[in-house]
Amino acid sequence: MFDLPTEIPALPDRHDVHVAWSANVSRAHEVMSDVYRHAIRVLRQDDCEPLQLMFHIDAVLSDAIPLLEALEESEGETGHKFPKTWLHHCAELYGKLVLCLRETAKKMKIQSVQYAILKPADRAYMCAC
Repeated sequence: MFDLPTEIPALPDRHDVHVAWSANVSRAHEVMSDVYRHAIRVLRQDDCEPLQLMFHIDAVLSDAIPLLEALEESEGETGHKFPKTWLHHCAELYGKLVLCLRETAKKMKIQSVQYAILKPADRAYMCAC
């Protein structure tokens, strides 16, 4: 469907200042990269399971996208905002990734998977119903 790279782009260079990105920004990028990389790996497997696809769609939508939005709204220590081109490129990659994950699920004739969340004690378990 799309020819997606195996990684999201590295954090943009900060040509205007000589300060590295904060630890929080670096950690956010690391989490975003992990979510993307793991989803790409599952997408490229021949034997991926529908539950795996749904898990990774959820990870993109509930973990990576909120971090990307937080980076967009944040100002660094020096008051500089993230470059819009970097943010938009990452958002486009995540959007295409979700479309590919959904298309793969559709090809597997899985259009919807129902989940039951069982919460015995303090642990949550998901199972396909």
